[in-house]
Amino acid sequence: MAKFTRPLSVTETVFNHFRGLIADGALSPGEKLPSEPKLAQQFSVGRSTVREAIQGLELAGLIVTVQGQGTFVAEGAEAVIRPYRWASAPTPEIKQALQEARLVLETAMAELAASRATDEDIRAMKAAQCVHASCTDLGVASGYSFHLTIAMGAHNEVLLHSYQSTSDIYHRVYSEEAEEMFPKRHDAMSSEHRAIVEAIENRDPAGARAAMIAHLVGPI
Repeated sequence: MAKFTRPLSVTETVFNHFRGLIADGALSPGEKLPSEPKLAQQFSVGRSTVREAIQGLELAGLIVTVQGQGTFVAEGAEAVIRPYRWASAPTPEIKQALQEARLVLETAMAELAASRATDEDIRAMKAAQCVHASCTDLGVASGYSFHLTIAMGAHNEVLLHSYQSTSDIYHRVYSEEAEEMFPKRHDAMSSEHRAIVEAIENRDPAGARAAMIAHLVGPI
């Protein structure tokens, strides 16, 4: 299956540059970044581009701006950046930990969704399941969309946030393997998705949990 990726914008390039420096330890917590004009000159870009990248780094919790003093690497940047290290160089232990985390999160979400999902939530699950079943050209993205509807149907903000964070790392680590496996497992996954939705619609928490386990313990 062909994979198409768009080129990074200049802002994303600047953002990724500093995220990489922080991840590699080249920039330490508390260290001051160069001024906006110097960064613009360094990257040969406009100041507005640098400003957008800085704002993105702030939103990600990697840097803080102190009025009148400048911009510094945030003290908690190490905790924020650690998942990117996992994704860039995953060890067998990290891969196993991700599998375990996904199993714990998604089975709990399926179980809760069977008790809490609204009719609208279930319609969204069915729609996502149909898209996955009929559109093989969307690849693993359609699977992620389906699982996200389950997470939202659980109506637990902490679990939803945990799922989104873990899923992002998971797909970074397993993207190539998952894309390769997708055509081979597509029909089976569609059937497994349907079983999960049926259990949720039938308000069967134990059945939803069991269906999710059966789905996740298979290949990628």
